[in-house]
Amino acid sequence: MNSDVFISYSHDSTEHMERVRVLADKLRAEGVNCDIDQYEDAPAEGWPRWMDRKVRDSEFVLVACTETYEKRASGRDEAGVGLGAKWESGIIISDLYHFEGNNLKFIPVIFDYTDRLFIPRPLRDTTYYHLGKAAGYEALYRRLTGQPSIEKPPLGKVRRLERERLAPLPEKSVKSTPSMLLVSPIDEELWQNAEWKAVAYGRKRGSVPLLSFGFKNELAARKIFQGWRERFGTVDDESELRIAVIEGQIAGQAGTYTVHITADPKAVRKRLEKQGVRLEDHTVISGSRFLRIKADDDALSNFQADFAEHKHCYLAPSLLFEGQGAGKIFTDLALRVSNVVFREASDISQRDLDYGVIEGPPNRAA
Repeated sequence: MNSDVFISYSHDSTEHMERVRVLADKLRAEGVNCDIDQYEDAPAEGWPRWMDRKVRDSEFVLVACTETYEKRASGRDEAGVGLGAKWESGIIISDLYHFEGNNLKFIPVIFDYTDRLFIPRPLRDTTYYHLGKAAGYEALYRRLTGQPSIEKPPLGKVRRLERERLAPLPEKSVKSTPSMLLVSPIDEELWQNAEWKAVAYGRKRGSVPLLSFGFKNELAARKIFQGWRERFGTVDDESELRIAVIEGQIAGQAGTYTVHITADPKAVRKRLEKQGVRLEDHTVISGSRFLRIKADDDALSNFQADFAEHKHCYLAPSLLFEGQGAGKIFTDLALRVSNVVFREASDISQRDLDYGVIEGPPNRAA
């Protein structure tokens, strides 16, 4: 099977353009009719029509996902740069809209594992391929050439089974007592075992900032973040996970600020209503966790400025080594969050969502 394939990508760097060209060369060498803009000097019809034709007529379009491509696809990059990627991604998003979400044509590919975080939103539910590994390239090649790794066996005949007749169950009265509904993002046992002891910040000029929670128990920390990713996904689109950074003095607590983790009540209500849950039929239970921090540097103010610029950050666990502070950050468990609020302790009243941090000891359930 000889498929027409086009690669849509952004010109991030010379290195990135080279690895895209190497991919296209390899596919062509192995019988896949792959095309990229680097094979053209100046198409007679002009670049916009050329790109439109390639996206429209190709059987498959590989979308090389990077942070730059995702910014341009979502319209968050500065004006006047990356026009090619903006044009192609706009055509792709328009096609997906008219396909009503049914997609076999547009295939996300990544060269670095961390780039999976930058798959454009309309393609997040699509199978992606990590081309930094040989197995990832082979799986992609099988898909492009119609060679599945496992062949579905033919359908057999249905076996007839004996049936057992059971006596009807006695009728029971129905009670209307509300049930308990747990919506907390905090698994108390896991957090107790994980031993949350630190908060750290990572920044790189022009990039989305990183917020890291430092734990002493790696296994429990991993389970916490794996649970969050299963619940919220790699991107918390609904802003259900809420992180409050509360500056100012708190009576009886040393340190300069507190980090408080909880579920956002409005986001939880919205999700449950979408699922058809009648809140009046349940007693809603939630919980939270907070940690008092002593900081003498500008890390927090830098993070606050970066977050204000990007409107979101990456949240990841890290492992603390005895006497050495933060060690390895587990970026493979990162998720992108946008519900981070910065507050003053003096502004928190008794009925406030963050009031528990005012009265409770640090690193405990609020």
